[in-house]
Amino acid sequence: MDVAITILKIRELAFSLIEEKVDETGLSIGFSVETDINFDEETFEIKVNYSLKSNLTGLSYVQIKVSNLFRISNLKDYSTEDKAHVTLPHTTLITMLSLSISHTRALLAKNTAGTTLEQYLLPIVNPTEIAKQIFKIPIVKENSPISKSSKPKVKS
Repeated sequence: MDVAITILKIRELAFSLIEEKVDETGLSIGFSVETDINFDEETFEIKVNYSLKSNLTGLSYVQIKVSNLFRISNLKDYSTEDKAHVTLPHTTLITMLSLSISHTRALLAKNTAGTTLEQYLLPIVNPTEIAKQIFKIPIVKENSPISKSSKPKVKS
């Protein structure tokens, strides 16, 4: 069965920037993803959080949180009986995650342009590897259940 997905909305939920000289010796990237599924509205939301922080001072130079809302036609067809999980094809999950990461990177680039932090963009990542961690996707299975709402964290 083909899955029809549409991007409904991309929203920047939070952004902060402290423009100081960045000490590159102790930087860490924070990256996490949250999901929320609404079967009645046939929506699947992916929120991407990114931060660049100094391990030495604890200062967060930049933080951004972006919501990506997708409509999935016939989402109910992919739900478990208790509607606690959804079993979408892995390619669909990876596509939505990849788009969400790209949208976050684009908004981060726009917001940091012309600042001392414009070179510290969200790195290019392999969305399949991240999806395996977030959605617990095994390589051999076509569909696997994921929770209706999840807040797993992935360290880069």
